[in-house]
Amino acid sequence: MATHISRKALKEDAFRDSMFWALDWAYQRRRTFIVLGSALLAVIVAGAGYLAYDRSQRRAQSERFYHIERGPEQAGLSAEERQARARKGFEAFAAEFPGSHLAPVAWMHVAGIAWEQGDLDAAGQAFRAVLAHGASNPALRDLAHIGLGKLDEAQGRLDAAAAQYEAVSDAPFDELKALSLGRVAAARQQDEEARRHFEKAARAGSGSILAEWARQNLDYHP
Repeated sequence: MATHISRKALKEDAFRDSMFWALDWAYQRRRTFIVLGSALLAVIVAGAGYLAYDRSQRRAQSERFYHIERGPEQAGLSAEERQARARKGFEAFAAEFPGSHLAPVAWMHVAGIAWEQGDLDAAGQAFRAVLAHGASNPALRDLAHIGLGKLDEAQGRLDAAAAQYEAVSDAPFDELKALSLGRVAAARQQDEEARRHFEKAARAGSGSILAEWARQNLDYHP
């Protein structure tokens, strides 16, 4: 059976009135919508351009880093000369691209080379530069703490060395952390604490060289 709708009901159609009101409201503000739409389009285009630029920059930095890492190819260079050029290259990369994701890796290379060259002050500065990049790479951060700890330990700064080793994550460096803390405790003549750390290192590793060193140290701290 068909439902009869009166003229009054048609005139009082709330949905139709709301729709017409919305269309009229939008039409009166069409200039605003055009401006907002243009701005949104500009933001999208700028964002896409930035992403493309960022990808291009990362690719260029990676290629630059790769060539430095491969090392100088000039024939006749001694090992010391190649090492010196590599260090200079990594230092230049880190200075030119301080915000790059590869900058802390470059500083870690500098630290290793400076250490081998006997330039311990420069090695320490490079390790601290790695830490300055924060937690962007936890493994590098831990290795920098270990490096600074070994530097402090070698120079007799045992409290500073212990603090650096304590800052190292338990995983994946639990054996090395425990072994290093045990070594520092032994140097302080804290035999009980040294034994505790050596036992932890020995338990953490199954057949590793670090666990074997820890067991050997336990022979001196019965």
